[in-house]
Amino acid sequence: MAKTTKLSKRQRSVIDELFVKENDEQKVLDNYKVSRSTFEKWQNEPAFIECIDSLIAIAHRRYAITIANNAQKAAKRLMELAKKGEGETSRKACLDIISLNNSAGARPIPANKQEPENPSNMPQLSAATAAKLLAVLAEEAGIPQIDD
Repeated sequence: MAKTTKLSKRQRSVIDELFVKENDEQKVLDNYKVSRSTFEKWQNEPAFIECIDSLIAIAHRRYAITIANNAQKAAKRLMELAKKGEGETSRKACLDIISLNNSAGARPIPANKQEPENPSNMPQLSAATAAKLLAVLAEEAGIPQIDD
């Protein structure tokens, strides 16, 4: 007779405590009197893996939504910091702007749609800020600076 692939009530409770209530793993195992070896065996069971993977995917999507919802505010704040030109803070803001741009996951635009030239909600780079960004890129690439 094949083993059942469903989660036990105890397994569901442990998972619920770990993900929904965000409790410490060892504390949860102690609360449900689950040994470390039993928990490790559960982690090899397809139903347990599937449930955990599903909850992890949900957590990642929630995180991505939060980041997406606040990306514009973060970009504007980084632009403000970069424009201030106050040493290390400005330099790091420039690097973060570049990093955000690289991680934005630019998707190709379908052939039948045109991307707006300058969307009104996008912060615009001044010449000074663009120069700072280029200087930071050059520094990171090890390109020597040229004095005017």
